[in-house]
Amino acid sequence: MPDPHAYQRPPGMVADVRRPGAEDEICQLYQLLREAKSELQMVSAEMVAAQELERKRIATELHDSIGSSLGSIGFGMGAALARAKLAKDPELTGLLDLISVQIKSALTEVRRISQGLRPASLDDLGLISTLSWLVREFRAVHPSITLVADIALTESEIQPALRTPMFRIVQEALNNAVKYAKAAKIGISLGRSEYEICLEIYDDGVGFDPQEIERRESISGIGLRGMADRITISGGDFRLSSSPGNGTRVLACWPVASCAADEPGSSHHHVAGRNSAA
Repeated sequence: MPDPHAYQRPPGMVADVRRPGAEDEICQLYQLLREAKSELQMVSAEMVAAQELERKRIATELHDSIGSSLGSIGFGMGAALARAKLAKDPELTGLLDLISVQIKSALTEVRRISQGLRPASLDDLGLISTLSWLVREFRAVHPSITLVADIALTESEIQPALRTPMFRIVQEALNNAVKYAKAAKIGISLGRSEYEICLEIYDDGVGFDPQEIERRESISGIGLRGMADRITISGGDFRLSSSPGNGTRVLACWPVASCAADEPGSSHHHVAGRNSAA
């Protein structure tokens, strides 16, 4: 008759650590878990890369095809408008003038969408110039929000592989601050210590409880999961701090020695800005 006080393995338990070979089995399981995590990160990296290529393709098509066509139509409309004025036809002139304004508006919108998908300056000029453009655009669209940018790096100090994730993180964080945080002030800081390059975005908005957001499984809805994935895939370390009524702070750090290390950086340093940009 079995001893009721004897140890019994619970149903579903993978390994009984009391039996011979259990530690080896656990080690093998952990190894399988690490390999699965590594494969998942590789797949995620490929998906992000494919997404960026598609964004670039669509942005180029918008600019080169639709943008060029609208530009040509606008040029022809300008010539027709000049002839209508010479013919002293006020009704036709007014109609052509209205159409010309609409064409210019459509061309501006196409360029805005194209830039939002993938700014050409990110590939042509680099991250610093693109962030300066993004800050100017943000201030023009949201004049009631104070945006402070402290860029303490030169382009040569930023690994090319980090340009896209850094830009997307700033872009998403600004969008969140406007859409969800209802912030009156936003700050962007980009600098480096001896060992790390750190990007920080903070706001004075309504804040939230990160654990509550994660429990409700809506983290992807406000872009935090996407930011975390981009940072991790590119070899960085993602930190988020927020609480109701106390704003939100996003911190991403990458080791200086590697732009795509297998393991994220282990330490953080506060980065003091040397000069302001934008």
